[in-house]
Formats: sequence, structure tokens, C-alpha cells
Amino acid sequence: MFRFLRGRSGALLIFSLLVFVAFTAWRYLGRSGTTLVEFDQPKLSVVALEGIPLLENNGQPVDVMVGEPVKLACQRVSPKPGKGIARFHFDYGDGTADDLNDCDVTHAFKGQPGQVLMMDLQYLVEQADGTKTTADRYRAEVRLIAAAPFFRLRGFGTAKNEAIQSLSLPHEVMPYVDAAMKIDREVLKAQKPTVAFFARRDGEDAIYLRVAPPKEGGQKVRAITAPLKNHRDYGTFTGLAAVPGEPITLGNPDDDRVLFDVFAGVFTATNIDVLLSKCCAEGSGAVGSNTPLRMDEIRALAYEGLLSEPLRIVRVAHEGSGVKMFTPPPSAAATAP
Repeated sequence: MFRFLRGRSGALLIFSLLVFVAFTAWRYLGRSGTTLVEFDQPKLSVVALEGIPLLENNGQPVDVMVGEPVKLACQRVSPKPGKGIARFHFDYGDGTADDLNDCDVTHAFKGQPGQVLMMDLQYLVEQADGTKTTADRYRAEVRLIAAAPFFRLRGFGTAKNEAIQSLSLPHEVMPYVDAAMKIDREVLKAQKPTVAFFARRDGEDAIYLRVAPPKEGGQKVRAITAPLKNHRDYGTFTGLAAVPGEPITLGNPDDDRVLFDVFAGVFTATNIDVLLSKCCAEGSGAVGSNTPLRMDEIRALAYEGLLSEPLRIVRVAHEGSGVKMFTPPPSAAATAP
């Protein structure tokens, strides 16, 4: 079966294959060697604030509460033995700085809510004679917010969870919520506060709980809800986030250029049932046609009074209008009007 390799032509083929393999191996090892050298040099790989990676020059600063102690940490490549000692200079952008032997530190940022600060971390290598050289540098923005509880409707995505960079929305959307409050994690686990969603057509007082048809075999409509889950900390405040498992609907499928106010609230499971009994007592409440609720009764049932400020959106028959997404500033115990 190897008869085709006999003779001069076979030898040339084998020689060509060996040359090709050798050349490929040389190129691979050369590239790998360069990569290994890079990983052998002192370098910052990741810098995180309360577990949230800080990205350089991405235009999306991470929120921090004024005066609340937050943890900064980094992953790095250390100097080789005998090649110097790692030192770190933190310039927090708020007029304060630290020189440290480690890049894990707790800091309470100073300033006014709304300020965007540029944090600058320098990774230095100190030699035996005391001289220092900069091995790497990491700069990232943080935005100061008030040290107070908040609950906000952050934005929307499509039914497939693709972010919508606009306030012109299709019929079905996924709402995104984040919050901060002082609550013990064990209490959070026991009480299981849940987010529910509401919509009000512009110019009308009627507020509708966002519900879904009964599941297969069921007889009662369901409130579309999202459990609040811990995703980061704001110092002594617990940071929470929520996304429902299914989209909410806004208006009728053929609505076009119709204004709506959309907001969310936090409720216990018991009070979710109370809301359903008020809007859908007789099993009615198909999406968009349930009995309207009043703001005072919604506010009275909200957990710790947590209702978001409303987002004014435009319902369109198709996605996309170029309107830039607006994120309302956080506020203490914000409530919808």
C-alpha cells in the first residue's frame, strides 16, 4: 500500500512533508514563545471593583456610592524572583491616592453624585536600590451616585434578550431592573422579594399590571415577575438585579407612535397575589385588557415602598428609530408619580 512512496518521487514527497512540518512547528513555537515572554513580564490583567471588571476607555463607568467603602482588586503577573518587588500607586481621581504593596484595597470615594472620576492604577517594580519603573498602567472611570437605596428600570431588550439602544420599543420587550438596599442576604433569601411590571398609556390614569395567559392546563393569568438577585455590593448596600423569564407586552400589537409610561415595583409573593386578585379576580386579564389598578393601591403593597420612576417610551410597529436610550439617575426610594 506504500508502493507510491518508493523511488525518487516518494523521497521528495516525504522530504517536502518533513520541511512543511518543521516550518509549521518553528512558526508556532516562535509565536508561542513571544506569548510566553509577554506572560513572563509584570502586567495587570484584570482590575475589578466589587467583582465588576473595570474596562478601559469603554465609555461606561461603573457606579459607586459616595462615601461607601468598596473593594478594588486586580489580577497580575508578578516580577520574576530577583527582578524587583511589586508596588502599586492608586490615584482614585477624587483627590486622594495610596502607595501600596498589594493591589487589593478598600476605598471610599469622595465627591458629589453625578461626578465621573478617572481612576489611575500604576503597577511599579522597585529595584534593590529603590528605583521604580512603571511596568503597567490601568485607567478606568467610575461614576459617583448618592449613598441611598434605589430601585430603577434600567432599560429594555428584545424578546430574545438583545439590548435595545432606544426608547422606541416593539410590542414585546424584556425589562431590566437594578437596585440597591440595605438588606441582610438571609432576609432576602427568606422573603424572596419579586419585581412586577406596569404600564400606563399616555393621557390615561389606568395602570395595568403586566400579566401573561395561564400556563398549559392552568386557569389563572400570571403576573410576569422577576426575582431580585444579588449581583454586586455598593459598600454597605446590597446590589440587586432582575430580569423576567418572559417578555412583557406594551399596548396592542398594531400600536404605532403611541406613548406609554412603564415602571416596576418590588413585592412579596403574597402581595403579588393581592395585585392579581384586584386586576384579574375572575380569571380575566388577558394581556393588555385586565382591570386597571390605582397608584395608591400599588404603592401601599410595594415592598419597602420600592417603585421605580417611570420610563416614557414610544411604542412603534417596528424596532429602531435611533432614539438614544435614557437611564434615569438613581434616587432614594424612587416612586412613580
